[in-house]
Amino acid sequence: MEIVRRNIIAASSSRDNKDRSAADEYTSISYVYEPLNKLLNTLLPHLKFERVDISDTDSPKCIFSKYTQSGISHPQNQVDIDKLSRGEIEVISQFLQLVDHQILRKLVPRSDGCSFSDIVVLMDMPNLHLPPQSQSKLLEYLRSTRDENENIQFIIVTSSSALIDKATSEELFMLVPSQQLAEGSNQLVKVSDSNMCLAHF
Repeated sequence: MEIVRRNIIAASSSRDNKDRSAADEYTSISYVYEPLNKLLNTLLPHLKFERVDISDTDSPKCIFSKYTQSGISHPQNQVDIDKLSRGEIEVISQFLQLVDHQILRKLVPRSDGCSFSDIVVLMDMPNLHLPPQSQSKLLEYLRSTRDENENIQFIIVTSSSALIDKATSEELFMLVPSQQLAEGSNQLVKVSDSNMCLAHF
């Protein structure tokens, strides 16, 4: 994505200053990577994405700032993604395709008239790398993302009571074994409570 962003900026350099300033606005780091920082702010609030360092093309780096409990970040607190904890990397990785899609939408020039088809995001046990207090924030994040992008639908497979308890009755479905159903019946059955369910937004 960073290479795409830089190519758009390079292509705009041949335009007049007015067009270039408009291109700079929608290709700025803060604008393009806003979806990633929204995710981090919700689920990993001590992290902020800063930039991609491709000065060494053989070893590009994704630089994040780590914030202290007082909310202060110092230059020495900037780390490459490889230096983050395994749990932090897992959270980012699980949402990478969604964030990638959101960033691409920001990078596509408005004049191209491109449209994005509906997408379904399937998440298997996202709670494995999130503490209970972050799991309720996960639902808030997915709901706000859906509200901003009506063509996105989420299906979460989970057994987490923290997620199930925060979901609405309209969002909860139980996956019933096919042998317990009449032929041709839907395996997804709406429930208000379950040990294994799909939260379907």
